[in-house]
Amino acid sequence: MPEQKPVNKKYLGLKYGEILIKLKKITPEELDSILIAQKNTKNTLGEFLLQRNLITEDEQLRFLSYQLGIEYREDLLISSSAILSTNLPRPFIKKYNVVILNETETNSEIAINDPFQFEVIENIKTFIKKNVKLVLAKKLDILKLSDALTGEDGESADEVIEGLKEDGNIQIIGEVTDTGEDVLDLANEAPIIKLVNLIITEALKERASDIHIEPSEEGITVRQRVDGILYNVLSPPKRYQQAIISRIKIMAHLNIAENRLPQDGRINVKYGTTDVDIRVSTIPSVVGERAVLRLLVKDEKRYNLSKLGMDEELLNDFKDIIKVPHGIVLVSGPTGSGKTTTLYAGIKEINSSEKNIITIEDPVEYRIKGISQIQVNPKINLTFASGLRSILRQDPEVIMVGEIRDRETAEIATQAAMTGHIVFSTLHTNDAASGVVRLIDMGIEQYLIASTVIGFLSQRLVRVLCQQCKVPQKIDKEILRSEGLDPRQFEGKTIYAPAGCPKCQNTGFFDRMGIFEMIKVDDRVRKMIIEKRDASFIRKKCVDSGMKTMLDDGIEKIIQGITSLDEVFRVIRD
Repeated sequence: MPEQKPVNKKYLGLKYGEILIKLKKITPEELDSILIAQKNTKNTLGEFLLQRNLITEDEQLRFLSYQLGIEYREDLLISSSAILSTNLPRPFIKKYNVVILNETETNSEIAINDPFQFEVIENIKTFIKKNVKLVLAKKLDILKLSDALTGEDGESADEVIEGLKEDGNIQIIGEVTDTGEDVLDLANEAPIIKLVNLIITEALKERASDIHIEPSEEGITVRQRVDGILYNVLSPPKRYQQAIISRIKIMAHLNIAENRLPQDGRINVKYGTTDVDIRVSTIPSVVGERAVLRLLVKDEKRYNLSKLGMDEELLNDFKDIIKVPHGIVLVSGPTGSGKTTTLYAGIKEINSSEKNIITIEDPVEYRIKGISQIQVNPKINLTFASGLRSILRQDPEVIMVGEIRDRETAEIATQAAMTGHIVFSTLHTNDAASGVVRLIDMGIEQYLIASTVIGFLSQRLVRVLCQQCKVPQKIDKEILRSEGLDPRQFEGKTIYAPAGCPKCQNTGFFDRMGIFEMIKVDDRVRKMIIEKRDASFIRKKCVDSGMKTMLDDGIEKIIQGITSLDEVFRVIRD
């Protein structure tokens, strides 16, 4: 069980409003006005203040804890004991925001968001036939804990597959018919539906970004990409291949009778309180169709500049650049390095009702309130170039282009920057300095690059060490020297390596963070661009002038205990 925190009893028994006054959250005069407005509602004072954004949910629950003497649990630990929450039906958990945390033979610890649900609490006592101890918790934390369950009946995908093996009533056919009727019937069988749902649910629970369903001569391999690395998770028998692929096609509104051509679709699902957009891609192979599902979790917390991993100096510099009224900001890196996330975070940072912001993307990964977003559609000739040309007629201040892929798009972007717009976009280059050369290779004149681009940001994603199980690592000076590093910068420092525990699924890592380098285009850099200097020359001069490279940023994160030496070397070498 988690360590119990002492409850602050200083304000025990006081009215909620009195606590707010003592904590100087409001004045007595403000309380009188608020109570008059609250009188006509059915909400408690805390709920009323929360709905009007006068306090946060964290403050609401903390003050309620002071008033009632009930512990407020800021973080609900998801552990094996927490899986006892299956004792409560999932619809009940979601409706009343309540979940069982821990149980003994005679007692249960219950997390609840609203402790004034007296009838609900009595029903729980009757249902589980045990003494109940309440702790307060946020709604989202309670729902996330319930999301940790593998299913309403507790079955895992492996168990469903075992059940399928034993089910003699299901007929597996060898190949897709012209009409697809047999496959459709099979794909709608309850066990196949449950299996596909659990594959998706378990991937979301493990924070996977992609699900790969890959056929082979022997069977099927289901893999998940977690923190950038693919892991095998399931191996269903070969005879279920058609049914699984067909079920995914049905969910994505694809043609299940077509197994000779690639197809693309999408599935929208809700995972607890989180909306998830799943992009589905299928392609034929000699051993059957394979499918890849890209899981796009619509989580606002991801798109926050301060959460990306930039150090304070770089963060301030980047914020300064994106607030310039006109110019081009380019984020570079390989596929899957977090470029789009950085652009979204930058857009959200400067978003306001005074600005007209329009984006053109492929695909639109996350919908931002107050921003017009356009999806590229080559079938109707809606490309980055044609879309960008049309956007300029919409009187925008800020434009985001998903990627500059060709000369036409690059030329329109530079024209937009020269006519008073700020343009955000991405490039596929290895480092910040290579962005200059990439634009020149596209055919953009050096003087246009020098006069329009205001910053090149390059990034990679490193896995973050699991803070529960990381272990100190011996510093091998020879390895450091072989990688071109000076061992002296690690003297007196402790660095860490991954170990593995249940929280991180024995990988030793949990989540990812960016490492960055940025070139601010000043007069010195403009001169090098106009002189058509190569990337290595520009990079060396910028480093000599104090630019921190991605390797430098990675080393800082190693010394801070955020990531490991091997992990930084892995992504820098890519």
